This record gives sequence, C-alpha cells and structure tokens, in this order.
Amino acid sequence: MEAIEAAGCRLGRNDRRIISELLADLAHRDRLSLVELLDSPDLAAVLRDERRNGPQKTDALKARLQARRWPTYTKAEAAFQTARRNLRLHSKVRVEHTPYFEDGQLNISFTASDPAELSEIIDSLTNLHGKDLVKDALEASKDSD
Repeated sequence: MEAIEAAGCRLGRNDRRIISELLADLAHRDRLSLVELLDSPDLAAVLRDERRNGPQKTDALKARLQARRWPTYTKAEAAFQTARRNLRLHSKVRVEHTPYFEDGQLNISFTASDPAELSEIIDSLTNLHGKDLVKDALEASKDSD
C-alpha cells in the first residue's frame, strides 16, 4: 500500500480494503508478487499518470484492478451502459440492472414535474420496447473474449 500511496493515491479505509483484496486475489490467481502486479504496464501507467490527482488515480486503479479481476462483468457493464445511452431515454429516466446482472431484470425509475414531462418520459420509454439490455450485455461480454 505504501507504493500506491507514494504514487499519490488517496486511500480511505474502504478503498484500502477493496484495493488490498483485489491485489491479493490477482497476485494469487496470476502467481505474481504484489510488486510484479503493480509494475504491470496497465497498473504502472495509472500510478505514474501525472495528469490525475490522488482521488482520480485511486478510482482509476480500482477500476483497472476490478476489470482484471472480473473481465466478463466489466465487459457486460460497458456493453449495458453503451446500449442504455443509445436508447436516448429522457434525461430523468434511470435504467439499472440488478447487481451483477444476477436475475436479468431492469430497475426503471423516473421523476416528472408535470403531466407534459410525464408524457415525454412515457414516450421515451417506448425505446425500451423489444430490447433485452441485460441479455444483450451478457452476450456482448462473451463475444469479446
């Protein structure tokens, strides 16, 4: 952890725990020392990036570690986010999958300040008709392996 903090990462208790667990899992799985793991090109690039401040480095490091630890989930999440953006739903509509895509369901929420806005929101929700965002995201994650 000292090397990570020396690179400028700001680690609160929760980030420290998450990063420690990810590093331990990856080092064990890939049979690398922590030094070798942190010296890998993708992680070293984050730690050496002078354009990022401490919190940005911490977030980027955590994201890279999670992507290495759970590559299929990371790809599915990216595919889901892209598909959701492409639907061009009303800005007050939130569409989320359940944690880790566990049951294939979507959680949809929105707020409307008046009947006209509600009508706009309902019209935009028709963009979801016939789409299976979760299934498509999971298939996209398999296709890119």
